[in-house]
Amino acid sequence: MSEENRKIEIQEKTDMKNGWWIVIILVVAFIGWQLFENGYFFTATGLNDPGVLYLSLAEPDERFSQAYTFDMATRELKKETAPIVIALSVFKDFSPDGNVQAFIGSTEKDMRTSSNFDEALQVYISKNGISESETGNFNQVPSINKITDVNTPFKLDLSVGNDGRVLFSARGDLFSSAQEPNGIFSPAKNWSIYIVAEGTEPKFVINGLHPKWIDDSKFLYMGEGGLFMFDMNKQRGVQFFRTPNEVLSNINIDLSDDTTTIVWNNRNDEDVTVMKVSDWNVEVPQLVFVGSIATQGFWVAISPDSSTLAVQAVDWETIDTNPNPRIEFYSLSTLEKVYKDYSLNEFDQNRMFMSDWK
Repeated sequence: MSEENRKIEIQEKTDMKNGWWIVIILVVAFIGWQLFENGYFFTATGLNDPGVLYLSLAEPDERFSQAYTFDMATRELKKETAPIVIALSVFKDFSPDGNVQAFIGSTEKDMRTSSNFDEALQVYISKNGISESETGNFNQVPSINKITDVNTPFKLDLSVGNDGRVLFSARGDLFSSAQEPNGIFSPAKNWSIYIVAEGTEPKFVINGLHPKWIDDSKFLYMGEGGLFMFDMNKQRGVQFFRTPNEVLSNINIDLSDDTTTIVWNNRNDEDVTVMKVSDWNVEVPQLVFVGSIATQGFWVAISPDSSTLAVQAVDWETIDTNPNPRIEFYSLSTLEKVYKDYSLNEFDQNRMFMSDWK
């Protein structure tokens, strides 16, 4: 073999090897992209325990919303099999230790016998999770207990502590038949926060919205003008942050399980604000502004490890024709998106809620 032919043969072998490397690189890149598209790169978010998102969703032809779970590890959206038929919405919350679950909903029987949706919605509590039942009959599931039995008014959002005490918001006076004329999206001053536990009657605490337990004696809430901390021992609320716009019931907040991070959506400015709290054991908590996320969000939920934020977002410019509802995910350290949005286009945006991440 001539020297020239030998060089040609060596070059051909080299080109073939390089060609195979290119194919391998392209295949690996394709697989990696597919994994990213389907949300399997959770290391980028710092999620030690991806957990489960809890939502309330309704398909366009469904009469009522139903409870759904979104498994963060598999990105699987699944309708819950717990025996409950939801009137308009379900608001669900887990205690910090995960052993107590509270939710606002309605049984099928209550829906049939109630004169309106508001009347059917009640607060339920379940210790050590909800048991499943093929019959859909609460009476055959002893782990679930209804702890309110008041007919009016609309109940919105709730927070349950490790001891089973539940805070929830209600529009107007819980024990009055009079209804607020402003509808569900009304000012914070038109809403009331109540506390209830098994075997007790709901007790009025203070006017406001979206209560979140901080510890056994204090809770965070949104009141007229901004964010407040209520001290149960002192029986008073202290404002520690003033919001730039009026607080309405469509401004939603979440407090991380480690109580260090607060997020709230601002419908007027079309962003989500992220703030840090270093110490709740002071007269007036001090906030550190982390930043804002430019997104048109409704509901917000922080991951169990406090590293990631889920936002149920829409497109306001086309809200009537193509709202494009979806779940977006952001790192709470960089405030950047961490993986692909999850579309909720098959569901009715007007009956869509995201209540907890555990």
